[in-house]
Amino acid sequence: TVGGFTTPALLSTGKDNQNGLFTYILLLDLGVLTLGYFKNWRVLNLLAFFFTQLIFVGWNLNFYNSTKLWRTEFWLTVFFLLFAVMSFLYNITHQRKSTFRDPSLITLNGGCYFLWTYGLLESQYSDYLGFYAVLMAIVYVALGSVAYRRAQEDSYLFLVFLGLGLTCLTVAIPIQLKQNWTTVGWSAEAAVLTWVGFHLDSSKTRRAALLIVTMVVFRLLFLDSSFSGAFADDFTFLFNKRGMAFAAAVLSLFAMAYLYHRNREKLADIEHWLTGGLFIGANLLVLFFLTTEISSSFEADYYRASDYQLKRDIRSRMQLSISALWGFYSIVLVTVGILRRVQPLRLLAIILFAATIVKVFFVDLGEMEKIYRIIASIGLGVILLAVSMMYQRYRTQINEFVLK
Repeated sequence: TVGGFTTPALLSTGKDNQNGLFTYILLLDLGVLTLGYFKNWRVLNLLAFFFTQLIFVGWNLNFYNSTKLWRTEFWLTVFFLLFAVMSFLYNITHQRKSTFRDPSLITLNGGCYFLWTYGLLESQYSDYLGFYAVLMAIVYVALGSVAYRRAQEDSYLFLVFLGLGLTCLTVAIPIQLKQNWTTVGWSAEAAVLTWVGFHLDSSKTRRAALLIVTMVVFRLLFLDSSFSGAFADDFTFLFNKRGMAFAAAVLSLFAMAYLYHRNREKLADIEHWLTGGLFIGANLLVLFFLTTEISSSFEADYYRASDYQLKRDIRSRMQLSISALWGFYSIVLVTVGILRRVQPLRLLAIILFAATIVKVFFVDLGEMEKIYRIIASIGLGVILLAVSMMYQRYRTQINEFVLK
């Protein structure tokens, strides 16, 4: 095998013959992989893959130019498909379970192919790189379905293909889409994966969905929330790019929570808390988004104002609006929590109401203008009186709905 792969370098004339070289390598790979298949010599597969990549590197450094782009991509695709199939063909035909070497070759093959393709196409065809990643995801899902049907006992092999397909799809979204559309795409993917996870009764697929939705939340809080258009003259409250990203994420979280609730009998013990956790996460995102939008709408006027007193007035109105939002949202949460008998929402409502009280006392009363401090104090006083009277009258029932 080593002699066969070193022959082109030993007999090189210094002139390029791309098709001849790669046809020879293809025939050599077919011979080595066929021998490895019949003898079950897995190391030959890895050896052939290593030398094939090494010859591609050598040829690329010496002879590649942009006029040979699609011929090069054709040969890369041929070798990718060859090693993708041969890396697991023995397992499904002989019903043998995969070892670590089989998935490692599958992963290396896909990673090298994607890196080669990205390097070749990035300068001229960057708009289509996401499409290439989607095609790779389709290939891996197709191979995974074959492995699932032909070797059902080898769940490890199926999960490797499924994981690579999901990885390609997840990578394709930020490559192909820009700005907030990445969050939208990941949100949809998380919801679909959760549905697939329950449909196939696969906890690993559901965990992949949770990982993706965690990435979504990270993007929302640290990237999408800093929407640069917030201070533009044409800023639109709620209906903007940031709103689109948050709406997709919130809908995804609610959909996932609904699926977990509807399929609660399929959940493992460690997953039972996720229904409430996803509901709480969705509501916290809604509250964060509304608070950010209110702040942005007032700050746009604040930075355009030149008068100091006008700026203080805008600042006071902003703090009052945020406090009113938090108080109103806590009432909505406790109402829904009672009507739908959702304990996490009721607890979240109490925490949010406590946070509103703390904000009014320690932030609003120190920063607001006098008239707004009076309004905030009266509003808070009325709410506290109403809550205390309600607690005195319905103390037993309130303790019950909070704790049960």
